[in-house]
Amino acid sequence: MSESHRIRIAGGDDTWMCRPEETLLHSGLVAGLRLPYECSTGSCGSCRARLVSGEVESRWPEAPGLSGRDRAKGRILCCQSEPRGDVVIDAHESGERLAWERGAHDVAMEFRARPSGMRS
Repeated sequence: MSESHRIRIAGGDDTWMCRPEETLLHSGLVAGLRLPYECSTGSCGSCRARLVSGEVESRWPEAPGLSGRDRAKGRILCCQSEPRGDVVIDAHESGERLAWERGAHDVAMEFRARPSGMRS
């Protein structure tokens, strides 16, 4: 089994562990972080961050969520990025204060089972 890698958000105390075959976004959500995302497929760019240190491999290098300029500036899509070692990302690169904060109760509610008797 592959060893997990430590992921850290620059300028903060939040860290979590991510397996090499997991994306940064998925592992962060599982760890209880409220991470910004919309599509989680690489199309929208909502989970864009700058790679400060470390190495990631993109599942979809040509994903439309990043422009050529984004790539040249070292930006990654967390929904498409798998770590190849310990990683530090800057999630506040855009100048906006993004919601990268602890919120395990919110994540748990997203995956709550439908009450019995309710139809799809």
